[in-house]
This record gives sequence, C-alpha cells and structure tokens, in this order.
Amino acid sequence: MGGVSALLKRLEVKPTDDEYETIETSRWGNRDVYPIPHDKQTYGVYAYVSYWGTCGVCLSSWTIGSSLIGIGLTASQAMTSITIGMLIASVTAYLNGAPGAKHHLGYGMLARSAFGMWGSYFCIMLNVFQSFVFYGTQMYFGGQAFVL
Repeated sequence: MGGVSALLKRLEVKPTDDEYETIETSRWGNRDVYPIPHDKQTYGVYAYVSYWGTCGVCLSSWTIGSSLIGIGLTASQAMTSITIGMLIASVTAYLNGAPGAKHHLGYGMLARSAFGMWGSYFCIMLNVFQSFVFYGTQMYFGGQAFVL
C-alpha cells in the first residue's frame, strides 16, 4: 500500500494562494464561480482548439451527414445544410460566450444579470435538461456501435 499512497501524494493538487479563499461558500457564490484573475488564466490557443475540436469527434457529429442523406437529401444539400447549421450554432456560441470571455464569468453567473438570483435557476435547468438529451443521444449511438 505504500506505493499507492506515494502515488496519491504525487497526484495531489497543492493549495495555492487564492484571493477568494477568505470568502465563505454560499448558495450564491464560491471560489469556483468568481472571475478568474488574469495571472491564473492558463488556457491558451491549444487548449481552446483542443476543447472545441472534441465537439466534432462525438458520434452524433459523425452521423449527421448520413442521416440527412438517409432522409432524401443529396450530398451537396446535406453539406450545405450542415454548413449553414454549424454557422448558426457558431454565431450563437460566440454571442453566448463573448460576455464570459470579456468578464471571465461562467454561464450561471452571467444568467443572474438577466434573470436575477432566483431566475437564473431556470437557465441552469435548461442547460441540465439539454445535457440529459445530449447524454442520452450519445448513449444511444454508443449502444448502436456495440450492437453492430
């Protein structure tokens, strides 16, 4: 067991000086949702490209073209509709993320500015339900991959 505890000790995240450490956790905030100071921001171009690139590697992204062709679209119509759909999704993602990128706040914190402290729960629940649908879709496609 000595090897396991040594490994766990090496993997342990060391505490850092944090300007929010003295602020107590409440239902309205904790150090995970407050703005990240500039010197603590570690994401670079590689991290962003890697993060967004993984969205194109999921099973549902791989099946879009074949599904559109399966319902009767030609290959050029399918590519055009996918391109238009992705452009609309990209603009929406940019508009949703621009305030967060500028002020370094997450979705839940920004929802409070428009919907108030209690109304932001509605926005968060929309995200939760969207995640359920996405996860269910991915599980379905994963199950189909094992069946085939």
